Formats: sequence, C-alpha cells, structure tokens
Amino acid sequence: LSNMEQTQKRKQEIETRLAEEKKRSEMIKENLEKADQLTNSMVTILNHFDERLHKLEDTILPVHRKTKDLQRLQDNIEKTLTSLDHVIGYHHVANDVEPVLRQGPSRQVDKYLHSMERLVKAVAFFSENNPDSPELNTVNTLFSNGKDGLEKEFQAQLSRHTKPMPPLKVEELIKMENKEDESFIHLPEKTVSDLSQMSEWLSGPGNSQSFVKAYSDIRSNNLIKTLNGMSDHIKGNSNTVSYLDICYTKQAVTITKQAVFKMKQNTFLLPLCMPLRLERSCITLLLSWLCFNCDRLHALALSYVKCVKNTPIMTYSFLQSCFSMIIFSADYSMQFNIVTMFHFHIHLSPYEELIELEVDPFVAMVSACAKLIVVEQDMMQSVIPEKYRRKVFDNIITEPLETVEQTGTKIVEYSKQCIARHDHPSIVNVFPAIKHLKTTLPAYQDALKALNKNIQSRLFYNTACLQGVSEKNRLRIPRLIAELDSVGVKVLEDFSDCVKSDPEKESNMPKDGTVHELTSNTMLFLQQLAENVEIVGGMLASKFESQQSIQIIRSCLAKYIGQVLGALKLNLENKSRVYVDLFLAAVFLLNNYHFIITALNRHNLLALAQIATPEIERFYKEFIEEQRQAYMQCWTKFDSYLNNDNKGVPIQVQPGGKLKDKDKQVVKDKFKSFNNDFEDLVKTHQQWAMPSSDIKKEIRNSVKSRIRSAYSELHEKYRMVQFTKNIDKYLKYTPESVVENIDKLFDQYA
Repeated sequence: LSNMEQTQKRKQEIETRLAEEKKRSEMIKENLEKADQLTNSMVTILNHFDERLHKLEDTILPVHRKTKDLQRLQDNIEKTLTSLDHVIGYHHVANDVEPVLRQGPSRQVDKYLHSMERLVKAVAFFSENNPDSPELNTVNTLFSNGKDGLEKEFQAQLSRHTKPMPPLKVEELIKMENKEDESFIHLPEKTVSDLSQMSEWLSGPGNSQSFVKAYSDIRSNNLIKTLNGMSDHIKGNSNTVSYLDICYTKQAVTITKQAVFKMKQNTFLLPLCMPLRLERSCITLLLSWLCFNCDRLHALALSYVKCVKNTPIMTYSFLQSCFSMIIFSADYSMQFNIVTMFHFHIHLSPYEELIELEVDPFVAMVSACAKLIVVEQDMMQSVIPEKYRRKVFDNIITEPLETVEQTGTKIVEYSKQCIARHDHPSIVNVFPAIKHLKTTLPAYQDALKALNKNIQSRLFYNTACLQGVSEKNRLRIPRLIAELDSVGVKVLEDFSDCVKSDPEKESNMPKDGTVHELTSNTMLFLQQLAENVEIVGGMLASKFESQQSIQIIRSCLAKYIGQVLGALKLNLENKSRVYVDLFLAAVFLLNNYHFIITALNRHNLLALAQIATPEIERFYKEFIEEQRQAYMQCWTKFDSYLNNDNKGVPIQVQPGGKLKDKDKQVVKDKFKSFNNDFEDLVKTHQQWAMPSSDIKKEIRNSVKSRIRSAYSELHEKYRMVQFTKNIDKYLKYTPESVVENIDKLFDQYA
C-alpha cells in the first residue's frame, strides 16, 4: 500500500513540473516573436538611413573637391608671396645692416653679430641664385668689412682690458693654494662675454683665425710684462746690498758703510770683481769686524791697506792673509761669512766680463710663471672655442717659458764660467735656483696637463686635441734642470780634479806650516755642499739613478766627500815633501789633518762622510797622532844630552867635588849641545804655526815631560860642580827658563 502511494505521489510531481515547463516554453516563444519584429523594424530604419547617406554623398562630394582646389591655390599664392618677401629681403640686407656695421660692434656686439648673420645668408643666397649680380658684390664687401671690424674690436677690447698684473698681486697669487680663484682673471665679465661671442662667430661663420693669433700675442706679451715686472720688483726690494750701497767701476768696487752693516747681518755678497775700494768712513768698522779683536790680524790688515789717491784699497794679498789668519778663529760663523764674501771672489781681473747672477728674481719668475699660466688657462677657456684652445695655450706660454728658460740659461752660463775660472764655491749661489726649479716642476706639469684633460673629457673622439702643449714647451723646465744638474756635476768634478792636481810649489806653501789654503777652501766648499744635501746629492745621483731617494742622494754626496778628502790627503802629503825640514812637514800635515777633522765635526759633515767611510774619524785621529809622533822625533836627540854618562859609563860626581878632565869635557859638550840645539829649536819652532790650542798644549806638555825632569836633574847635579871656570856659559838655562822657552813654541809673539 505504501508503494502505491509513493508512486502516485511521484506521478503528480512530474505532471506539475511538466505543466510549468510548457508555460515557460510558451513565454520564450512569445519573446522570440517580439525580437523578430524589432529586428525587422531596425533593418528597415537602417536601410532607409543608408539611402539618405548615398543621396547626401552624391550632393556634397563635388563641393568638397572644389573647396580643396581653392585651398591649394591659396597656399601656393601665400608661398609665392613669402618667397618674394624673402628674396626682396636679401636685396634690402645691405641697406639694413650698413648703418650697424658703420657704427661698429662696440657696445652692440649682439646686434652687430645679428647683422653679420644676415650678411652670411645674403651672400649664400646671391652666390647660389645670381652669382653675377651687383648685390652679391655689395654684400661681400659689407661682409668683409664687417668681419674686419669684428676682428679689430676683438683685438681692441682684449688690448684695452689686458694689463700686467701688479707684482704685489702676483705675490699674493703665488702664496695662494687655490690656483683657480677667479678673482685673478682680470677681465670684466661683460668683456669676457663679448670676446667669447666674437670668437665663436669668427671661428664659425666668419671662418677666421686671426683672432687666435691676436689673443695669443696680446696675452703672451702681457704675461711676459708681468714676469719682468715681478723680476724688477724683486730686484728693487732685495735685502742684499743694492746699487746704492756699491758703486761699480772698471777699477774697483766701492763699499760704503751701509754695505758693511749688511755684511754683519749676513745679507751681503760681493760681486765677482777686484780690487775692493772702501770708503774711508767704513775702513775702521770693516777691519774691526774682520779682526774680531785679534791684534795680529789687525796689524796685518793695516800693513796691506794701501793708499791710492787717498782711497784705501784692499788687495788680493790682504784678503788671502785675512783668510789664513782667521781660519781658526773661535767664531766660525764669522769665518764662513768672510771667506764667502772675500776669498772666493778674487780670481778675476777687473776687466773680465762677468755674468750677473740674479737668483732671487729668477726664483720669483719661475713661481709667478707657474701660477700665471694657470690663470691664463682659466681665462682662455672662457673666451676661446674648444677647438683652438690647445694651439692658443701653447702660443701664449711659448715666449714666457722661453723668457724663463733664457734667464735660467744665464745661470747655466754662470755655472760654466765657474768651471772656466775654477771658482767652484760660486756654484753654491746657483743651488737655490736648482732647488726651486725642482720644487716648482710638478706645478708646471700639472698646469700643462690640465688643458689636455679638459679637452679629453669633452672631445674624447678627437685624438688630435689630446696632444696637449708642444713637446718643446713641455720639456723646457726639465731640460733646464738637467742642464743645471749637468753643469753642477762638472763643477764638482772639476773641483775634485783641482784638489787632486793642485801644484806643489814652494811659493804656495805656508812658511809656518799652518793650514794650507787648499785645505781651508776644500773644507769650506764641502761645508757648503753639506748644507745643500738634496741639491748636490741630486746632481750627483742624476748621473746614475733615474729614481732618487734620500738615501741614494746622501750616499752619492758621501761618496763624493770621501773622494775629495782622499784627493786632499794625497795632495797634502805631496805638498809636505816640499819642506826641507821633515818636522815642519809633520807640523804642516798635523795642522791640516786637525783642521779637516775639526771641520767635519763642526759642520755636521762627519755623519755624512761616515755613510761612505764609517771609520773616517778614527782614520784622521790616527793620522794626527802619527804626525804628532813624527814631530816629537825632533826632541829625541836631547835624551843623549841629558844622560849623565860618558859613552855609556856613568859619570861619578859629588856636590862641590871635581871631575876628571875627560868627564869635564863631556859635561861641557852636553850642556853646549843642549843650549845650542834647544835655542835653535825653540827659535825656529816659535815661528811655526799650531792653531789648535789643544794640540799645541799637548805637544808642549809632551816636550816638557821629555826634557824638564831630566834637565832639572842634570842641572841640579852640575850646578855645584866645578867642571868649568865660566859655569854660566854652560848652565845658560834654569829648569824654569827651559819650561818658559818650551811655552814659546808655536807662538811668534811670545
């Protein structure tokens, strides 16, 4: 029963659903019919619209074609009118620009350049369209005149605003670290702008390069005037003795009282000519300064001062004597000043043509030039088009660098003159110039490379612009340094040869065995070299090493000092053989060796020399001791005089007693020989020189220790013995007088 009910219920649900679907189908059918109706209606409307469009097209299209043809005709007419106006305009260019050109570009550079542009176009137009027309000749003439006017204006403006930089401002520039300070570009901003516009037009449409030469010449001449002005400024404000202090004549150099005061301030350097004429007012002052309270030197000085037309003259002999007498003075700084001022400047005759050495102006010129070319480079970049900058910069710096080089060449010639005269110490005057050149060289190299880098950053594709300045200009300063180094080395080599080959003439030898002039000259020169280690060592190292370290520089100078000292020692030994008296030769060598080792210690030369010869101090001490012992040999003969024996047999004697006749004669001979030899020896050696008070004292003490005790004993023994009737004849000296006479050794005034 339940199954039948379920089946019946299911049947009813299906019938209900079927009825609903039928209703839905009928509704869809109705909607489809409505859609068909709407579609048919739309198709009808569109067909109608299409027909109307075809009718409109058939009506409008002919009108459009006619309008388009009219528009084309209008455009052609307008173009024709424009072309006519353009052509007519070229015919009016000459009349329009002529008043502007007549007025010139001054104060109207923009307007003038605009007129020139119009002329350029007019020339191009007539050249292309009507080459034979008179209008072409007219505009060509105006263009040529206008370009000439522009070139003249460029030159006039540049000349008008280009003035040499004052020396004080140059000094300020040299001291400044910021080399790109625009305040040193001394052209007004408006002028720089005008010059830049004119140069751009001339290098472009104007197709002219005359402005390049004008700019190069004007700026180069101005740079030279600035350098010369700086040089003159330094000369006029030099702290050394000026022309107001020294009056140059062919016969002498007159030294005034002001010059003597400057000597005391170490700011005086005598010119290389002789003799020296002193004003009477400064004789006493100069001599007192030279003598330094040394009566001996003062007397010598006065003996050599001669009167020529009531004007005292210091002769060569006086200067030479001054040098030899003061060389062992306690005031070594005074020695150096005197020797520098006098002794090394007496080798020339008064009539010899000399090269005037001006180191300070040259140094200032080198520094100024290095800074000024940077200023010129900065200004050039604001005015000159890039494609001409390398050429312009090279032209600007050529003559200034040549001026610097020529001034430096005078120093080279001065150095060569030192070789010809064998005036070696004068080369020291050149050292500041060499040092400054080497110090300033990097600044020159940076300045000459700066333009090259600037061009490379902008025109990396143009290899021709990467060449920088010319090779000749780039190598001027290095070549000058190389020449100075080369000549300096030749001076040093010539000095070494002169030391080695200085002649052994008896006339040149000191009669008293004092320090030889060669020794004093050599040590003073070596002292001057040691005060310029980097310069002198750099010269010597330049022959062997491309890379110079301070160790190599010091080593080269140390080897040179050792070479010179070796040559000096050999020459002194050869000179000592000139002396007939071997003991005077020993004193001569002792004095010279002591002077050498004293000079080595006094001027810090020893540490430098020890780099090449570590044992040099010990060597010279041994040399000194060897010569001291050689000198002491002259006193050994007194040992036999003071021995109380007769051919090895002791003489027996008692106070108040008598001697045998043969013993009496022996005693007489002993005292007679002692008296004669002692007197002769003291008298002779008293005239010999022993400048070193320590060695003098040491030798005197050694002589006393050898003689005093033995003589005292012998004197005391025979004082009361009757060995002669005239005992005072033989006992001429007491022990005290023997000591007193020994203290007279090496003292002419004792």
